[in-house]
Amino acid sequence: MIRGATYELEIAVKKADGTALDLTLATEILVGLYSDGRRVFGKYSLTNRTADGFGSLTRQAGTGGLVTVYIEADETLSALEKVAKCEVVVTFANANYENSEQICIATDITIEAVVSSIFEGVI
Repeated sequence: MIRGATYELEIAVKKADGTALDLTLATEILVGLYSDGRRVFGKYSLTNRTADGFGSLTRQAGTGGLVTVYIEADETLSALEKVAKCEVVVTFANANYENSEQICIATDITIEAVVSSIFEGVI
């Protein structure tokens, strides 16, 4: 990932057994992008959380388990020159869990190393 570039990142959300998680009934999906040391440089939400600094994301309904986020140039400029990682939180309405919410979290997902462009600051 190059600092200052824009990206479309597609994330496959899977269960522990490796099969795709059906996101059709998810009530919320959060995606956080961060550098080593947990420095967050991008936050995205299925629901409207722009007041809290979250960008929007899209999900593929059905059994595909795909989430797409659009990373803006100013967000990648905030990334450290380290390995970029991702965390995904998916919430489902489920009466069998506390507060009737089942929460699934996957963290420490490696995206790729972040590097600077020789034109950083020029474009």
